[in-house]
Amino acid sequence: MSRPTSGSSPGRAVPEFDRLLLQLTEQIEREALGAARRTLITLLRLRPKDPTVLEAQAFLESQAPATAETEPVHRLTGHETWVNAAAFAADGKTAFTASGGEFGEHGFTDGPDCTIRAWNVDKGTAVKALPGHSSLINSIAVLPPKGHILSATRGGSIAL
Repeated sequence: MSRPTSGSSPGRAVPEFDRLLLQLTEQIEREALGAARRTLITLLRLRPKDPTVLEAQAFLESQAPATAETEPVHRLTGHETWVNAAAFAADGKTAFTASGGEFGEHGFTDGPDCTIRAWNVDKGTAVKALPGHSSLINSIAVLPPKGHILSATRGGSIAL
């Protein structure tokens, strides 16, 4: 991307646009890609068809994907207590989460939801809940190639 000049934008010159475009260029040169993505969003709102902005957008999209600075793809909700562990199946299509534990009037307890849940990664929806533990689950692992799930609890039980 070439460094913009004050009159480089088509149409009416807007000092704020030019300032942001210069800022974007400097952010890209410093490899501050998270900040550059945020500046790009503002520029796209100001001039969605500006060729220089579209060139910057294509460049940023070709770089490593946005990280934790972006919004989550999905929020997986359904556990009644804390989520203590998570793992992906080898194919990346299913995620598993494990729960348990809460503070109540009697202090810390295992809580009512000591389950493992399976999630469709693409849709962000629950596939099923896997009960079976009576104590909070603090770790899980997915074993390839068949996708067996190994889980361990605070109470000392291990299930496969």
